[in-house]
Amino acid sequence: MRDTAGKVFIPNYTFRPTDDPNFTLFNMRVKGRIHDGVVMTDTIPKFDANLGQDPLLELFKARIRLEPQPDGTMKGILGGYRDWRRIAEGNGSGYSEGLFGYQAPAVYYALQREADGLQNPVTGEYDGISVAYEIDTVPAFMTKESPSDMAMADKALADNAHARSSKKGDVR
Repeated sequence: MRDTAGKVFIPNYTFRPTDDPNFTLFNMRVKGRIHDGVVMTDTIPKFDANLGQDPLLELFKARIRLEPQPDGTMKGILGGYRDWRRIAEGNGSGYSEGLFGYQAPAVYYALQREADGLQNPVTGEYDGISVAYEIDTVPAFMTKESPSDMAMADKALADNAHARSSKKGDVR
């Protein structure tokens, strides 16, 4: 969550799990370890992330490393392989050339030349290029209860209250 200017992340915000598939699409559990206070995930075969305005980020053989900072934040890195052809597709238009001042064919061939992972078993060429993204976090909280858990609890409370009120009116 950011401040109203959209520049500063608000620390200590509380998040609640949701059952809405629109928001759970990119949730995943990953295994990892903590060594000397540093969190390191095991290799994640396919990591999908929605970066908002950008197209879907697909990383293959991804890993995440997070290091706690004295102020409660974490700094880290997300690394893996992206299909270089997807990057070329997203940046290969005349519009991008004019906006960013590069030549799309040069980007295409540079990505192809520098590809270093995800070797194609048929062609022997590499389909992936290694990428890394810096991660900065702020403290946040996550409640245990999902909306469906809360709805069940509310129903149980209502049923219990109804049962108690009907017993008060019982005269035998």
